[in-house]
Amino acid sequence: ELDIHKVRDENERMLQEVRASHEAYQKRIKLMYRGFGVMLLVFMLFALVMTIGSDFMDFIHVDILQKAIVSKIKSSEGFMTLVWYVAYGLPYIIAIGGFIYLYEWIRKKFEVFL
Repeated sequence: ELDIHKVRDENERMLQEVRASHEAYQKRIKLMYRGFGVMLLVFMLFALVMTIGSDFMDFIHVDILQKAIVSKIKSSEGFMTLVWYVAYGLPYIIAIGGFIYLYEWIRKKFEVFL
């Protein structure tokens, strides 16, 4: 009868070790997916930076708008200068926000795997 208790205790100990190992494995998998997600976000932001000032911005006519804003910045003074600077950066802020939103949407879509 002592052998049965010994085997049961040993099995319980091994089960605890397997559970602990599995939890550590799950944490590593989550960390890996988060790492992939961060790399995806960095890549998307890099792609955004590379498209700024290129044909994509010409396609949506941001360059014409920005040329008009630059002339307004040169002729304005005081608080309006700040307003025009904010208006100049607004397309970039919106694009970065869009990329972050897209990243979060993708992350939530694949949260099943985490």
